[in-house]
Amino acid sequence: MSANKDAYLCSAAKILRRSNERGIMMAITRSRSGLMVVLDASRTIIHQNRDKLRSANTRRKIYRTTYHELSVLSDRDLVDLGIPRSSIRRLALEAAYGQ
Repeated sequence: MSANKDAYLCSAAKILRRSNERGIMMAITRSRSGLMVVLDASRTIIHQNRDKLRSANTRRKIYRTTYHELSVLSDRDLVDLGIPRSSIRRLALEAAYGQ
């Protein structure tokens, strides 16, 4: 049993080292076994990546909505707004990503 526990602890250390190299902040909790450490570390990484994906999807939705709303306007409406049709993509990127 001791060999298995040591193997789990080595796996946990490798996961933590890799996550720290990537700049991911980890929350380490006290666990009874090495397996629980590995599971806790994996769960933390998954939740952090899930939050990044949600944020990226929200920005992408803003981009798509802005791009679509501007692209369906007629040329005359765009001229009234002072927006050339060639700037629609840039404006949508600025709205979503602040570039």
